[in-house]
Amino acid sequence: MTAAAARPRLRTALHVLVVAVGVAVAAGLSAAVLKWLLDVATELILEKLVALPMSASAWAGPIPRGSGWLLPAVVAAGLLATAWVGRIGRGTINGTDGVIAAVNSRDLTGLDARGGTTKLVGTVLTLGTGGSAGTEGPVAQIAASAGAVVTRWARLPEYWAAVLVGCAMGGGVAALFQTPVGGALFAAEILRRRGLSPRMILPAAVCAPIAFAVFVAIHGRHPMFGTVTLGPLLDPVSTGVLAAVGLPCAVLAWVYVAALRTGSAVRAARPGRMALVAVSAGAVVGLIGIVVPASLSTGYAAAGATLSATVVLAAPLWLLALAPVAKIVTTAVTLNTGGAGGVFGPAMVAGAFTGALAWRLASEAGVPVGAPAVFVVAGLAACVAAAARVPLTAIALATESVGATVPPVGLVLAVFVATLVTRGVVLFPSQANGGERTRPPHQRISVLWKRKSGKGDPGGMRESGFSGRSGAGVSTAIGCARRTESPTVGQVADLSAVDLAQLAPPDDPVMTALIDRAVERRAAAGIVFAGHNSNSGA
Repeated sequence: MTAAAARPRLRTALHVLVVAVGVAVAAGLSAAVLKWLLDVATELILEKLVALPMSASAWAGPIPRGSGWLLPAVVAAGLLATAWVGRIGRGTINGTDGVIAAVNSRDLTGLDARGGTTKLVGTVLTLGTGGSAGTEGPVAQIAASAGAVVTRWARLPEYWAAVLVGCAMGGGVAALFQTPVGGALFAAEILRRRGLSPRMILPAAVCAPIAFAVFVAIHGRHPMFGTVTLGPLLDPVSTGVLAAVGLPCAVLAWVYVAALRTGSAVRAARPGRMALVAVSAGAVVGLIGIVVPASLSTGYAAAGATLSATVVLAAPLWLLALAPVAKIVTTAVTLNTGGAGGVFGPAMVAGAFTGALAWRLASEAGVPVGAPAVFVVAGLAACVAAAARVPLTAIALATESVGATVPPVGLVLAVFVATLVTRGVVLFPSQANGGERTRPPHQRISVLWKRKSGKGDPGGMRESGFSGRSGAGVSTAIGCARRTESPTVGQVADLSAVDLAQLAPPDDPVMTALIDRAVERRAAAGIVFAGHNSNSGA
């Protein structure tokens, strides 16, 4: 390649790098603003107005008498206010699953400042008043919206815009959870149900640490659950017990996803009466929270409390067993009745209590399992990995959240046991099932063309057209919806009315035979032959 030919590519690379830094900074600032507003709302409403004890040890047991009588009313008011605010953001992308769908389809039009601001305000109202949800969904959407605004301002091509918006999502998680490695893996792993997205690995590795550094510069460096020792990397007894913890976490993940889907189906079947539903749901969540405080707000303080052996041994067994179920119920009720928040965090809390319960039972049975911290962290990671299909992210996030650097072997085994058992569980339906990009819903690709092209998947065909012996002429006339920079990106022309026999090159008998078979099958199979104009840059 000549120097003159290399200059445009170098300019493009530098342009993308500069925009990536801007996107990462925007993600870090978004996480910082979200944390600050949540801290203020929690202090003013839950601590001062409701007089709710917010220390980690207090959240590990029932709320004392006289402290929580106002709680149901406050949660109800918060859900009602969130539901009204949510009306402003209708028509925009919502939550982690919405961002995943936008990045996979490269359609970022729904990610804008209005949607991000609405999510920010709604999350603060929901979590600040005690509604149950997580913070990863809000920070993912807010950071992705900010990143999308930056990429539009910089006029990036849609491919790089989608990549950097995905990096912004991971950068927001890296910043708010203070897990730079976990955030980078989150951006690369959350887009697919299995494995990492190759296009995201390097950009995410650049953006996540920058977003983390911006956040730390504002709020300081504090691991999510403090600094805790996880014990030896390999202990024969505890490793075996930890691997077994993956099984109840897998069951819990299945129940959690089923509860969210059931709540969503009920809401869809009975729309309307928003105010009555929000107030009733808030009262239910508040009443449950009086008995099980871990089910309120994010629940991160309660999960952090279980790292202490003193707290776990002092807590009633019924409370340790009930906490995961209560967290699942309050989260499903909150998010399906107008509340705003993420679904990632509640899985962490439920898994943490499951790990604490496993440690308590093993300890009372006389099994030498050491301290409860590794069990809590393993349960946290296993439940998240099983529900969200992100085993590597879960391991890194759980390890970094307690200030550790290397995960114990038992933790890794628990995660992979839970992930293997729950192969069919999907928390985020928009995750790509094995490909980098999802096919537009109105496009169907003939397997005959796939065989001719020699490509292994339709995604590769869409990117590069056909590479068969028929040459560029046939790939121009008949092909897959190749991405271009024209305004008609994603549109697929239906050539069902075209005489396909006329498109066969006269010197290619293989292609002629394929077209003859396609003509015979077209009406019966409903195959649509997609094409694009040769003047569109194909």
